[in-house]
Amino acid sequence: MKYFFSFCVFITFFSSKAQEIVGYTITNKDEKINFYKNLQEKSKLAYNHVIAGDISFTGEYLYYVDKNNEFQRIAQKKIKELSHDSIRYLTLPINWSSKRVHEVIAENNSYLLTQYYFSGFYYFYVFDKSDMKYVENKIPHSYSKRKDQENFKRYIKPYFSDCPQLIDKIRYNMEHIVYEGYIGNRGVKEVENYLFRTISDFKCE
Repeated sequence: MKYFFSFCVFITFFSSKAQEIVGYTITNKDEKINFYKNLQEKSKLAYNHVIAGDISFTGEYLYYVDKNNEFQRIAQKKIKELSHDSIRYLTLPINWSSKRVHEVIAENNSYLLTQYYFSGFYYFYVFDKSDMKYVENKIPHSYSKRKDQENFKRYIKPYFSDCPQLIDKIRYNMEHIVYEGYIGNRGVKEVENYLFRTISDFKCE
């Protein structure tokens, strides 16, 4: 009887952990889909990407773990918004014909600064909040400090000059972070998010 009770406690504990919600997405149809903790640390290969962790992105899809600890996928274009690990994402245009999930970096009353990750590189966008059309698009960042300094002055500062805290945070990253990159799962050099490190969903006052 003692062993049976211990077994039941273990199953109850594991089941409760298996139900841990770590994020969610809202679809274009206003359906809410919860993301669950990847307890068994599952991984797989899909579209030349290693799918691991609680959520993963490929160029077109979002993979997430459901309550049965199985990977599911949803096309990024079907997502309206997403929240995971205290990071806010919105699905926005990446060009004239396609939409993908962007991480929200910062916003003021008029503009939204986002970043989009694809094939080992980060790109930032600036959107006009009045119509949610981009005014600056697909600017690569974090692979060259010199280029980031140039692009910061040209593509970010003009839209966020009224947000000194954001400007100071970005400048600090460019001045103090060593840009190194790393070898990704496909054997090619990829970049890390140096330019916006520690900056996410920042609200300019």
